[in-house]
Amino acid sequence: MNTTSTFNPALEGYLSEHEMARIRGVKERTLRAERARGEGPPYIVLNRRVLYPEPDWRDYLRLQVRKPVRSAPFHQFGART
Repeated sequence: MNTTSTFNPALEGYLSEHEMARIRGVKERTLRAERARGEGPPYIVLNRRVLYPEPDWRDYLRLQVRKPVRSAPFHQFGART
């Protein structure tokens, strides 16, 4: 998979900021804000270009999965029966 807009074999397996935003369904501005807060997927900066290494961004996305929690029976919340 060519993951950078200008193909460079040395960068195969990295996503550009634009591609990461598209995959996550957010704006590039959101990624920048997350980086400024120390949040979001791991990244590297190469010549002022932000790149997301494939194993790291896949792990990040995998960790974002949330499983539904079975709700407790109604009476456990203090309701009178």
